[in-house]
Amino acid sequence: MKVLTADSHEFARLCLKLKEMVKSSGYEYDILIGIARGGVYVADNFGSDMAFSIKTQRAGTSVKTHGLSRILRRLPAFVNMALRCAEAKALEIKDRFFKPAPVQVSIGDRLRDMLQQGGHKVLVVDDAADSGRSLLSVLNAISVCGSNEIRSAVITVTRKHPAVIPDYALFRNSTLVRFPWSADMKNGL
Repeated sequence: MKVLTADSHEFARLCLKLKEMVKSSGYEYDILIGIARGGVYVADNFGSDMAFSIKTQRAGTSVKTHGLSRILRRLPAFVNMALRCAEAKALEIKDRFFKPAPVQVSIGDRLRDMLQQGGHKVLVVDDAADSGRSLLSVLNAISVCGSNEIRSAVITVTRKHPAVIPDYALFRNSTLVRFPWSADMKNGL
């Protein structure tokens, strides 16, 4: 498992590269959706007049506390890399043995109304597809809103067998990315 550190400059470069990948495929979306939180940052870097965010929430999801972030940022890089890899492996093992919690998707009224009209080309972006359950839940929620063409793009796919395989991804080789907002980023957001 490889860990890539993407400070704000590198993150912007990765987003541009992902945007170019989509563009070079010939897919011209008219609605861009970023999955909160990381996908919204990706969408912001894509720049679109018709951009929306969708919030997902898994039951029992815990957020790293501010105090833990301060500790992680002070640890040596090799320790954080080992912790990040161990966390990814532990979550993958947990998902194999326990039924995953359902993912709730919140679509705003304006976006829902647009999607129900149908005929749109939609691109859903996120920072990473780990289990892929959030991305799959969003794609399903959008698809029931109307007849729209929907594709997905992520910076990285971190597991070999996610619940959904994104149409576009910069990394498909279990690369973990330390994003600017990551708890263990030294100079994070």
